[in-house]
Amino acid sequence: MAALTTTSVTIEIGDASIYLAANDNGKGNLFGNRLANPTSAVLIAIVTDALRWQLDTNPPITAVNATGTITVTAIGTDGDSIEVFVNDPILGLISLGVYVKLSSDTTVTILAASITTELNLNAYGYTATSALGVITITARPGLGATINGGLNLSVTITPAVVPVTGLYGWWISTEGVTDPTSISSWADQSGNGNDLVQATSNRQPRIITGFNSFDALALKAGTNMQARLKTANVIGAITGFTSFIVASQTSNANGADSDGTFIGFSDTYLQRTSTNNSVSAILGGSAITVSGLSDGTVYTIRTVSDGVDSSITVDNSIQSTMSNSPAFGNTEFYVFQNQSSSNSGNKNIYEILLYTRVLTAPEITQVEEYLQNKYNHY
Repeated sequence: MAALTTTSVTIEIGDASIYLAANDNGKGNLFGNRLANPTSAVLIAIVTDALRWQLDTNPPITAVNATGTITVTAIGTDGDSIEVFVNDPILGLISLGVYVKLSSDTTVTILAASITTELNLNAYGYTATSALGVITITARPGLGATINGGLNLSVTITPAVVPVTGLYGWWISTEGVTDPTSISSWADQSGNGNDLVQATSNRQPRIITGFNSFDALALKAGTNMQARLKTANVIGAITGFTSFIVASQTSNANGADSDGTFIGFSDTYLQRTSTNNSVSAILGGSAITVSGLSDGTVYTIRTVSDGVDSSITVDNSIQSTMSNSPAFGNTEFYVFQNQSSSNSGNKNIYEILLYTRVLTAPEITQVEEYLQNKYNHY
């Protein structure tokens, strides 16, 4: 899915709470149940009890402030963002903060504390504390215990576009490149800092306009030009991986060899051979192949291996599998060539995602839908 709609639920003033729940494999549809049904089975969202404000008459002591609570009942999905808004009677609608769920948020207590830290960075005087998964928010000074009748609070949950747990690197052709005619660095968009840098002198790709007006990384113009990028950091030993690459290959343009590697690490790599119109994943010396591809056509190629069973899938439909037990990691991650190959083929690369774990079926669907919605190529 190219961009999941941000889902917002507003909680009006009153002694009420709303349970927010993600449905359809966590894609973000929200449903509400009033207090009359507090045992609802759909308590699976990150923020569920959601901001209950207590109302009272305005006391003579203005230092007394209304409070509200958020109850965190599940840790949700890494990369999901939780934003809390308040429609202040004087300041209008303001955001108290947005927190992006991290893999270190392993319990509701830890997640509540993480959200609380973000909320306390607001500049409006609202404060927050947390205990055992419950966040208490205190209204800013001067409002007293009675909140103006126009006040309401809202919680917005925006699901991650792709899963982020185990995401080693995410490279997008339009993002984070140096000189587009001679690229020496391609910045990692995952936030993990695993940038791809020039691995060999005079082997720098360039940006071209490719499929559906999307930019792609390709060989430099000229005769027998090659490209080779790699991560500066070594991937440690891993038990499995999932990779996605949106790419095409064209025969013998610019005088380049038409075959070669898309991506690779260790003795594992993905290569395309245009002479027999196939794409192969080489894992521990063994190959799994999908044939029947067309020269110059853009494909999403997915490779998954847990070290026991492996699969290669093209456009989320054509698949080949095998059983194997290779070792992964302990080397850099290469693009256009693996660490030993000397040819790169004439390839256009649009986007790469590498996970150092095996994604679940719903997570694979999430990435595939994101790529298909973006490129609309199959």
